[in-house]
Amino acid sequence: MFSRLVNEMAKWQGVTERLKSMNTMA
Repeated sequence: MFSRLVNEMAKWQGVTERLKSMNTMA
């Protein structure tokens, strides 16, 4: 269960990083 929570956090971390890079390029 704990590893699943870490996995979700890592997934959202990647999503926010992608949004940041897209905003920087725009």
